[in-house]
Amino acid sequence: MLLIFQALEAILLRTASDLSHFSVVGMNIVKKLIHSYMKLIYAALYSENCKMSRGCLTLLSAMVAQGPDSARDVYSHFDFNNKYLPGLLKKGFKKGKTDVRMAYIQFALSFLIAGDNALLAQVLELRDILRSEIKEDRVSTVHLLLSTLRTKVVHNKSISKTQKVRFFTAEVLLHIASLYRWNGITDVSPEDCKVAQGSEEVGKAMVRELVHSFLIDLCCSLKHGITFYDPSLGTSGKGGNVVLLHFLLGLRTATEDEMVADLLVNILKVCPDLLNRYFKETHYSFVPRVTSAWMDNMRLLKKIYEAQPDISNSFKTSEFIPLPRLLSMLPSTVVKHSILSLVSMVLRRALRNIEHCLSEETWQRSQIYTLPAVQEFVQLYREAVSKVLPDMNNLVSVWQSLLKQKREHTDGPAEQKEGDVSAVKAMTETEVAEQHGIVTEKGSREEVPPLLQHHILKVALELPANKFAWFRVQDIAETEKISGKKSVFYLLMKMFVTSTHSHLKISTKKLIIKILLKLVTNPYPYTDKAADLVQEASMLQ
Repeated sequence: MLLIFQALEAILLRTASDLSHFSVVGMNIVKKLIHSYMKLIYAALYSENCKMSRGCLTLLSAMVAQGPDSARDVYSHFDFNNKYLPGLLKKGFKKGKTDVRMAYIQFALSFLIAGDNALLAQVLELRDILRSEIKEDRVSTVHLLLSTLRTKVVHNKSISKTQKVRFFTAEVLLHIASLYRWNGITDVSPEDCKVAQGSEEVGKAMVRELVHSFLIDLCCSLKHGITFYDPSLGTSGKGGNVVLLHFLLGLRTATEDEMVADLLVNILKVCPDLLNRYFKETHYSFVPRVTSAWMDNMRLLKKIYEAQPDISNSFKTSEFIPLPRLLSMLPSTVVKHSILSLVSMVLRRALRNIEHCLSEETWQRSQIYTLPAVQEFVQLYREAVSKVLPDMNNLVSVWQSLLKQKREHTDGPAEQKEGDVSAVKAMTETEVAEQHGIVTEKGSREEVPPLLQHHILKVALELPANKFAWFRVQDIAETEKISGKKSVFYLLMKMFVTSTHSHLKISTKKLIIKILLKLVTNPYPYTDKAADLVQEASMLQ
């Protein structure tokens, strides 16, 4: 029986290639086998003998290879619903051995290679291969699988994007992505695709490059891939690229594997509509804590954010995209630095968007927005940014806590210090710059750069006066008498008196005037407190 299969296979391979002028003979053999011997073929296919199963599958592949007509005939007569068929993907599978699994993969792919577009659409309903453990297949098998899918499905103009999305489900994509951790047999060399004696590392590098190139093409190409462009950037409330979202949520090695991180970053770059939902549903925790895992998560977050365009794509649509809420702080120098550096990056990006909006030339040519409308948007944008920024009082308290830590020569419990050390190892000394208070009762701190003082004053000047708790009158009676602390306003006046830098004196003066004007427009809370204090003082006297 096996010899007969091999003989017929040899004839059909010739009639499908160099003896194509005998194609009628090949077609007659195919029809005879289909109509008279399918029971025999099934018996051989599902037999205990692995060689028999493999011989049967290679014969079936040769039958399909005769052309679109024979491929259609075999497909329509073959029982793909047989419960034993998926078992062929595991049958006789041993590393380094010629196995049934490889023959079955070649049989399934033969329909994509030889079939016409109508048959391709039907074949795409079969996903058994891509749901199996492909990460242990040979390099040659992986190469055949991915190159066939790329040529016949991904780059096929007659296969609609909807059909591709139905075929490449999140489950299928995750199985393909398992090839990043490939652990199979290296049976080809990168140069000439002949059998190689090379190490496993060569094979791993080849397979990783193959799968990365394939997934980038499939998931990041608006032309060929499964990506839909959402003009609302995710604000319409519709489903969007749900398959890609579930795929991204399943990529759990992005912080450990540079290639997986690159894939994730590129998908979110092409699909900004997924950003909000991804950060809400991802297993990565961005809640600040002193661990190396959190630092890795923050590095991934920065990569994602840096890949987004400097000038937001929201300006290409009529939709406004609010900034995501930022994270709360925990008492750790490293954690604070990581969060503040992210805040700084967000603000720099926001500033570039504001500068883009205020460019008159850009909007004079615009068919969507007028210059006054954009100027109004800038004001709304600034307000939106200021709402999601950490409160200015929190930033001041951060400085005060760091000064206290410096005085006590400690940064919390022993286990926290150990966590800090492990996290700091991933950062350079220059990156972990301490945040100091800008001024004390004794005057400006010498170790604080004037540039830092200048920027703090500039921020305070830009923001509404009510962002700061300038006067802590209610605390003076008890706390400040004991500790010697003064209100922020008092320290500002002290800075104005003691500062030796003229530009700082000017900025400080402007800020003091701004605060006093605010006080003049709404003096009642302060006059009431002052009256209470006067009454208390008279009673004490």
